[in-house]
Amino acid sequence: MANTYRKGRPVDLEGRAARRKEIMAAARGCFLRKGFHAASTAEISERASISVAGLYQYFPTKADLVLALVEEDLEMDLEWVGVLAKAESLQIGLTRLALEYANDVGCGDAVRLRLEITAEASRDPKIATVFTDVETRLVTAVSHLLADRQAKGEIDLALDPEVTARTVLAFLDGLFGWIAVGGASQENEAFVRAALELMWRGLKPAAS
Repeated sequence: MANTYRKGRPVDLEGRAARRKEIMAAARGCFLRKGFHAASTAEISERASISVAGLYQYFPTKADLVLALVEEDLEMDLEWVGVLAKAESLQIGLTRLALEYANDVGCGDAVRLRLEITAEASRDPKIATVFTDVETRLVTAVSHLLADRQAKGEIDLALDPEVTARTVLAFLDGLFGWIAVGGASQENEAFVRAALELMWRGLKPAAS
């Protein structure tokens, strides 16, 4: 049911969830334009068409908004891990996803916001804790994916899945970070294919 009751008043859970998403989208836009510190709750509330008092009912502090964005990014990352797990091969699946992402007009914004979050994690211990936890969960998911592909003979069995997962994620962060700042310009597809081919040379089983 969409509604529940508390002290005699119905609470529209679906409505609150949708409103929360709208506020987070507004915060993303403000953080991208001004950064976390320069963006104010007043600007975020105006962009989300909600009062500051109303905003605080969903997110008591600006840090809470950042934490919610970190969790949201994790969910999106875990979704692509799930897609890769179903791909005919890891190389084909990752190449397909990487090209789609590189050609997405929102790619640059997503990467720049992640860089903002990383920088904020270096300053705020609370955000750092959540950021580290989220990264650990993502590494675990990718480790399991790599171990499965090792069992299928796609990846060198000599590679440690967890270490390799961290390396692959760092590689992809660098790849899309370069694209986000315009480093690949109009050659995104060739750039992504060349970068992934280089990565696969280190992942594939040694020739017998």
